[in-house]
Amino acid sequence: MEDKTDKSYSILIVDDDEGLSHLIEKSLKKVNFNVGVANNGAQAIDWVVNNPTELMLLDFKLPDMSARQIVEALKERKIEIPFIIMTGHGDENIAVEMMKAGAKDYIVKEGEFFDLLPSVVKWVFEELQSEKKLVEARKLQEESEKKYRKLVETAQEAILCDINGIIVEWNKSAERLFGYSKDEIIGKPVRILIPDKHKKEHQEGFERFKNTGESRIIGKTVEVSGLTKEGIKIPIEISLTYQKLEKEKHFFMAIIRDLTERKKYEKELLKIQKLESLGILAGGIAHDFNNYLMGILGSVTLAKMDTNKEDKVYERLIDAQKVILLAGNLTNQLLTFSKGGAPTMKTASIKEVIEESIGFSLRGSNVTCHHSIPDDLRQVEFDEGQINQIFNNLIINANHAMPGGGILKICANNVTIGDQKVPTLKAGDYVKITVEDQGIGIPKDLIQNIFDPFFTTKDKGSGMGLAVCYSIIKNHNGLISVESDVGLGTIFSIYLPASKKQIQTKADEIEAAIAGSGKVLIMDDEQFIRDAIGDLLKSIGYVVELASEGNEMIKLYKEAKETGQSFDAVLMDLTVPGGMEGKEAIKKLLEIDPEVKAIVSSGYSYDPIMTDYRKYGFSACVAKPCKIQELSKTLHKLIKGKGIDK
Repeated sequence: MEDKTDKSYSILIVDDDEGLSHLIEKSLKKVNFNVGVANNGAQAIDWVVNNPTELMLLDFKLPDMSARQIVEALKERKIEIPFIIMTGHGDENIAVEMMKAGAKDYIVKEGEFFDLLPSVVKWVFEELQSEKKLVEARKLQEESEKKYRKLVETAQEAILCDINGIIVEWNKSAERLFGYSKDEIIGKPVRILIPDKHKKEHQEGFERFKNTGESRIIGKTVEVSGLTKEGIKIPIEISLTYQKLEKEKHFFMAIIRDLTERKKYEKELLKIQKLESLGILAGGIAHDFNNYLMGILGSVTLAKMDTNKEDKVYERLIDAQKVILLAGNLTNQLLTFSKGGAPTMKTASIKEVIEESIGFSLRGSNVTCHHSIPDDLRQVEFDEGQINQIFNNLIINANHAMPGGGILKICANNVTIGDQKVPTLKAGDYVKITVEDQGIGIPKDLIQNIFDPFFTTKDKGSGMGLAVCYSIIKNHNGLISVESDVGLGTIFSIYLPASKKQIQTKADEIEAAIAGSGKVLIMDDEQFIRDAIGDLLKSIGYVVELASEGNEMIKLYKEAKETGQSFDAVLMDLTVPGGMEGKEAIKKLLEIDPEVKAIVSSGYSYDPIMTDYRKYGFSACVAKPCKIQELSKTLHKLIKGKGIDK
């Protein structure tokens, strides 16, 4: 039985002996080959040009040309067909020469020629198939290498290393990230991009993979540290793959992403989360803390009313009032970090706030303050309590930085910021204030963290002072920055947008409360606050009744209305643990009397009800702690029907 081929290949027999050609044709067709016949060179060339041909059996000597000439003629036409040379006995040397010219094999036309020919042809086709597969494999390899090299070039940042960890490809993005040019880095070990701290771990992992094929990061995306040409550590994300093309062609490809910006955003997010947590915590204590301050402030105010203005005690009581209000502001600074912590703005000159902070914060200090504030300083729209807190913080910090004494310089100037001059500020008019000390200074590695919450360089302290300053200035659409040299001192610069609004005059601290008349109902869960506010209002002419929670207040209000002795105003606490609170109580009061004049009061001044009190049915609001002047003014306007400013 003949050994037939699996595929029908096309073969051209080129021989001038027609009888021999016929026998060869018959022999090859038996094993499933497609066969064509040409008796000279011209016919052979014509056949190949017009018919698919995969192999030629060439007789070396033909009437019109030699086998070599046929091959060369086809090459001129850009046709290359594999061929086997058939020679007569004694022509073996010619056959060897043709092998050098590209023949796949040769066979001598003698003896067992017809028996051997099909096997030789089949073997040649097998070799051709192997060569084809090899060519295709090499092509795939080249395409794969090209693909990976192109991927390296087009990736955000990418590096290609050989099996020994030597860098063989390096793109422009990697150049920008690490600082090495392609010429500098190609041929260098990849470990030069790894910080010293991690070099040993890298080398151990590399050797483990070479020896065992095990890897902790190949095929994964991990966060690591990279090292720039300048020796700076940078956070990067790396996706590492291992490509095996052929024995000597193995390589690692690292797609790298710079995480510097992301890490910065994560740090900012963490800072925001800390601040928000602090805001929630502050909100929880603010109500009670400010309630206590309200009680103290009421008692101090009553004591001041009973004291002669010429007495030294009177001056001390005024100082005590200021400290109580500053303590209330301190709580509110923490509330600035919560979502509802917007500043209460008014337009004024900041000069008075600065001078007041200097006097208060440096009292008893051996630090001398030189300040320069021009009379034509632009007015600013700001929250007085918050800005006061900033300067208190900065001046107290400067005082601590100069334990042996020194000079503190505070300067304020009008400045105009142009586009891009200060990238984080909009172009426009500003007031710039600098606070400069001659203290110990801040190291450069710490200065970038000083506005972070809970960061402090002091042995004692919460690390919240400058974080508070940063948040307040940001909420005022301004900027606070710092420059410092160790041993020379520190300069804080503050920019606040100038305002064209009309200045709202500040009430005098010792302004007398507005005397009034009328009947006021006070509801507060703390007795000492009820008593203090009640005594204050009685001292300026009001008739007062007290209630500890909402139900009691509603009962008193309803009874008074029914007997024709209605209350002219109601002052109610917003938060009443264990009883009816202000939000629910106002709904009940409005059902009884739609015209009720109710003032909401709370130690948590940033509660949504406090910031939008009219929406909930109140006529006015007063934040605790508050001065009698503020409370009496609010009551006077409300009862006399002059209206309350929103």
